[in-house]
Amino acid sequence: MDKKDILKMLQELNEKQSESVCIETKKASQGKPEKYYDTISSFANTMGGVILFGVEEKKRKNKTTFIPVGVYDANNLQKNITNLCSTEFEPTIRPEINVVDIEGKKIVAVRIDAITQRNKPCYYKPKGMHNGSYIRVGDRDDNMTEYEIYKCISYRNSCTRI
Repeated sequence: MDKKDILKMLQELNEKQSESVCIETKKASQGKPEKYYDTISSFANTMGGVILFGVEEKKRKNKTTFIPVGVYDANNLQKNITNLCSTEFEPTIRPEINVVDIEGKKIVAVRIDAITQRNKPCYYKPKGMHNGSYIRVGDRDDNMTEYEIYKCISYRNSCTRI
């Protein structure tokens, strides 16, 4: 992902006036967001996606806009994201992280690839499999249902039998 790709994503967000099934924004100008593990899990369990840290969603009357505001510290944020992905998820997530400058603001773009069906569900370990597994539905991160988790585990178990 380069600056051109990020600008294209921002344009898409502003045209649709909404986040999407594969693009999420987090402000992160005052510090790292408290909660973004749900989006990482949902992207890994659905079709992958990009989190744009340093982009603010502003709602005014009947219009939503997405504007670059920058991140508090690009280096520190990258370390936090990398640590979270490598220690707090099962299976481990290896994100692609890029820092770009847009309008004089540092934007941290984090691509999360979808994991294979055999490895699902991807969950946030501190919340456990049943409370920490998410899927992406439109612009939301929803907890997976018991049935969705069961389907993932059943598929995984059926693939290991020979």
